[in-house]
Amino acid sequence: GNQRRVHGVAYPAYLPTYAAPVRGHSPPRKRTVAPVAPVPGQVTIYLEGLPVDATEREVSHLFRAFTGYLSCRLRGSKTGKNLLCFAEYDSAVHAQQAIDGLTGYVFDEADTIAQPLKAMMSEKK
Repeated sequence: GNQRRVHGVAYPAYLPTYAAPVRGHSPPRKRTVAPVAPVPGQVTIYLEGLPVDATEREVSHLFRAFTGYLSCRLRGSKTGKNLLCFAEYDSAVHAQQAIDGLTGYVFDEADTIAQPLKAMMSEKK
């Protein structure tokens, strides 16, 4: 048929034999991340103007320079033309310091059409 058995498990015939798992080893499981409950006093800021190819690792380096940084999230917009970026800080004071420090920063100086970043408090939803 269209299946092949390897170590007692049926696999589609189109998969090469090296794609089958080794006996005793299971494939890596997807990690699930539990939603984080907001912490009292925790504040979210929104950053716009990042290039669409920016990585979470690159962006977190910007945020870590400011006291109170907790985490950041990147999401592509529905159109795919923008990158949505949110960062969590432990207090409004620290969030405002990050906003003041990041607003006007040029993320990629080699990009001749790059716009300066704009940071602001995120709207509560």
